[in-house]
Amino acid sequence: MSPIVKKLRRQMLDAPYSEDVIRIMFVLARTGEPDAIRVIAAQMDVPCDVGRAAVRALIEIGPAVIPEMHTRLEALDSDMISNARKVLAALRDEIAEAAE
Repeated sequence: MSPIVKKLRRQMLDAPYSEDVIRIMFVLARTGEPDAIRVIAAQMDVPCDVGRAAVRALIEIGPAVIPEMHTRLEALDSDMISNARKVLAALRDEIAEAAE
């Protein structure tokens, strides 16, 4: 894990408020680091705003997240599975539109 992703992950885990976690997720998404995908995806099982923000951040990253989303479909957590499906559906739509 790169130093920047490791630092942001620690900040996210220590963040006292969901707004802080969400802000850090979008900073992670903009790093372009592959490890950021796993860190953000781990938040998809959190209900409410954090889980929804994780979906948006992963969609923002783009098709690079698809392999991780397939892994998350094997989770036992229903929120994780549902959110992984949302990301895949959104990205497939974007990919289809780009191909036209």
